[in-house]
Amino acid sequence: MIRAQADAEVAAMGDTPRFIAFASLAMPEPSLKALVRDVSRAGGVTVLRGFPQGDSSSFKKRIAAIWSDSDDAGALGIDPRLFRAFDIKVAPSFVMIASDFSPCDGFDCKDVLPPHDRIAGNISVAEVLDTFASGGGPGAQLARLHSRRLEGERP
Repeated sequence: MIRAQADAEVAAMGDTPRFIAFASLAMPEPSLKALVRDVSRAGGVTVLRGFPQGDSSSFKKRIAAIWSDSDDAGALGIDPRLFRAFDIKVAPSFVMIASDFSPCDGFDCKDVLPPHDRIAGNISVAEVLDTFASGGGPGAQLARLHSRRLEGERP
């Protein structure tokens, strides 16, 4: 019975990340590290828009400097498509998607967004998940699952 519930919870999280944090290398280093760590722990991903000024060398140096103490960078990626799809203008921003979603690849294409919850601001991942869970929006159930993962409970 317990295993069946755990399997159902894992299935509910879908095949693609549903909890996405949008970040920037301009964020203070301790804030960025905490964000990536907590979002990863919760089973989500943190994305950056791309290379600042298109310079991959500076990007790599900045990432290496931030995670020089051998901390794991967790689930950190670059995906400007997600920034475009959700029209993200500020970081940090957070989105909880109610169903699988794959953004379109073109610069001029328009995505049909799935139902989702969204919040922006300098708030903790735990607060974000609590807000989504208690808000009763399309991502509420998934927010509760991600919150349990953040707290250390794994299905």
